[in-house]
Amino acid sequence: KAVTDSRLADAAKHESPLVRYNAMLILAEMVDAGSEPLINAGLKDKNDAVKRGAAVALGNRMAWWKDKGQNAKITAGIEQIVTLVDQNQPPHPVVVGAGLEALLKANTSASRAALIELLNKRVALHVADPDLTYSAEMPVIDSFSLLLRNENPPDRDSLRGLTRAMSRYAGLLVGQLQANRISEESQKGAEAMLFICVRGFQTVGSGMKMEISAVPADQPQAQGWIVNGRWAELDKLVNEDWRAVFTAEPFSIPADDLKVAPDADE
Repeated sequence: KAVTDSRLADAAKHESPLVRYNAMLILAEMVDAGSEPLINAGLKDKNDAVKRGAAVALGNRMAWWKDKGQNAKITAGIEQIVTLVDQNQPPHPVVVGAGLEALLKANTSASRAALIELLNKRVALHVADPDLTYSAEMPVIDSFSLLLRNENPPDRDSLRGLTRAMSRYAGLLVGQLQANRISEESQKGAEAMLFICVRGFQTVGSGMKMEISAVPADQPQAQGWIVNGRWAELDKLVNEDWRAVFTAEPFSIPADDLKVAPDADE
């Protein structure tokens, strides 16, 4: 579709959030320049569902711009997503998740760098609130690691950046779980995120063409240890064994960069 008529414009400004959200669903399938202001308005909507719909629409738009070589528009779109997600009071996780997925969908060097920066920045939010859901980060980390694993030649900058984020999240989670800082209601989600990260270590290692012999011997035990709450064993696996891998070649990530809080003692 490539034409925005007055009915869609009216729907995007309708008093009903449901109507505005439905307008975003339609805009997600459109590519004309006339619909861009409607998406932009949706990103600033007071309703979280509408914001999410607008972020999805913008992600689709950026993927289309990439195919058309419209780099300036992609740059502007990345800035919009970063502005949406990276706030002193971040939006609802459903909005954050859509924003992160939009950056992955754009799939340019700049959007990947922005995604990695946001993932690393959000570690601090989970430090401050152990019960904050990981629903925004989990799917994109999983998808991103799989995407990077299969690329040839490998995108080493993105592999290192994502590895840093996953290592910091995993280190934080092991510490919080071991110290019983996560509520019973939030524990399953935290455990799922920990598993995604620890599994992702081997995935990014494959993308980096890491020697199979470098994988820690206890890696196959990780899922069982998470299920059974074997936090001391996981602490060693995450914070000693895998960190030793990540500070060595081919990753060569500085040890300080793998700390949960790089500018402070853990």
